[in-house]
Amino acid sequence: MLSRADAILIIIDIQCNLAQAMYEKENLFSNNVKLIQGVNENRDIGIAAIKSTEVHLTSTEMVLFELLRTAADPKAKKLFKIVK
Repeated sequence: MLSRADAILIIIDIQCNLAQAMYEKENLFSNNVKLIQGVNENRDIGIAAIKSTEVHLTSTEMVLFELLRTAADPKAKKLFKIVK
């Protein structure tokens, strides 16, 4: 059985580790928010650059449909389920 002093030291150690984990969690959350915002900004810049050229934006489903020429093929239906 733990002595009272040992139990107190364990509690202090747990609280210290918990405080560090919460601090790291806040930093991780903050860094993730910055990363997501950066991705969105870069995505918007990339789409604007593409639109300024002769390139036409489309979806993966549209490209597959154009390649297959039909959605009636059973293989096409399976493929579209995977892509969606």
